[in-house]
Amino acid sequence: MHCAAGVSRAATSTCAYLMAKEGLDLNSAYSKVFACRSVVKPNAGFWKQLRDFEEALSLEGLTLIAKEPDAAPVQPDGKPAALDRAKLHSRLVELDFDASNLDTYLGSQGPLHFLTAKVMPVGDISPNALCQQLRSNMTIPGCILDNAVVDGNTVDLRLRCALTMDGDALKALLETQPGIASAVCEAGTQKPINLRASVAITDYTWADAGAKVKIYIPLPNGALNGMDGVANVLERNFSETSVDVLVLVEPQRRLRLNHLAGEVEPTACGVTADQKKCRIVVTLVKKHDVPWENLTASRPS
Repeated sequence: MHCAAGVSRAATSTCAYLMAKEGLDLNSAYSKVFACRSVVKPNAGFWKQLRDFEEALSLEGLTLIAKEPDAAPVQPDGKPAALDRAKLHSRLVELDFDASNLDTYLGSQGPLHFLTAKVMPVGDISPNALCQQLRSNMTIPGCILDNAVVDGNTVDLRLRCALTMDGDALKALLETQPGIASAVCEAGTQKPINLRASVAITDYTWADAGAKVKIYIPLPNGALNGMDGVANVLERNFSETSVDVLVLVEPQRRLRLNHLAGEVEPTACGVTADQKKCRIVVTLVKKHDVPWENLTASRPS
């Protein structure tokens, strides 16, 4: 098993194999690889994928084994190698810390992919009640609910998922959620996203309305013709300290505000498409009536 340097990609693939085939938890899988080659260090994105994979395996019913690493094996040159357990522990802490700092919009190694699902409520719950429940309380590791709408007797979901999540795994996880009787899942057919090729949005304007801030992103004339709201126009992510909006109208353009002062209520923020004025309107809802100048430490695009 090897890659260009034998540090990140090969180590990631080997850890995933040990988890799936030998049933080791991630710390134990990494420790086994580390014992053979102490320079291995998956990058933060790969490590986040491995943690998501570990969670998915556990939720699918696989009991993962926590096992102390064996003594380091004899190396190819015939010389014994000492297992530095202090360095191993420090490395595991470092890997988890680096992965925790990943951009939540980018996910593991680029944009999180999307999966769609149609869920049937249990008998005593109406589709509307289930829809509201999922919007407010759904907690599935590696998934962010992007949209939920009632469609007759079912609820249609669109979820932003970890790259390791597939339709079968999502189905199993959804059916553990309270109120869901059954789920049918399939992969969404989204327009390809190329963040490297996206152009920074610098021509936006804003208006501070006290409790809210409106950010206006102009689009080329006719860009929204035939579009159904914003579903096919953009991807977005809100947190207390950042806003990330990717407009999928060619050329793909991206607005990033990464230095908000923790005064944004992410669950209340939203995006709409103003077809009449051909623009995207981003609404930031504040926790307190903080002026825009204090809301942002800076205004990077």
